[in-house]
Amino acid sequence: MIRTLRPPNTERIHIRAIFLDRKKRYSFQAAVRLLGMTEVALLHDIASWSVETEREGDGSYRFTWPQLAFAALRRWPLRRIAEALEADAAKGLPEAVLPCPATFHLPRYQVAVIHALARREATDADTLLSDYLLDLCESNAEELADDVPGLREAIRFPDAVR
Repeated sequence: MIRTLRPPNTERIHIRAIFLDRKKRYSFQAAVRLLGMTEVALLHDIASWSVETEREGDGSYRFTWPQLAFAALRRWPLRRIAEALEADAAKGLPEAVLPCPATFHLPRYQVAVIHALARREATDADTLLSDYLLDLCESNAEELADDVPGLREAIRFPDAVR
């Protein structure tokens, strides 16, 4: 039996709001609420360039939908986002971005390194590998685009929204 990572109800509601009820712009307070972060934590991510945002004339921050979605993808593992979206996952994420299981046989030390790096970066192994593979996909996108449907859009998600 496969165990799911069903997110807590509030988190699930916020993930669904971000990916299924897209708005053009979000206030800083809306981003704090939807991401389930403190103001201080979100300001830190903005200051460290981990999260992009736009600065308004009055000094306040505003997020476009792609900026908020990118912050959400940094906040939660993709698998958790897809599980929160449930049957609507294909509406909130491009098909090529939907997570799917994969089995690989790697040397034991490489598996240990993956888990050690994930712990150091306070993430899970899936997210760590996805981040590393994104770099590989980007560097080979032109030559593989015809062989991998949706590759260009997946690499640019959430900026390239369908």
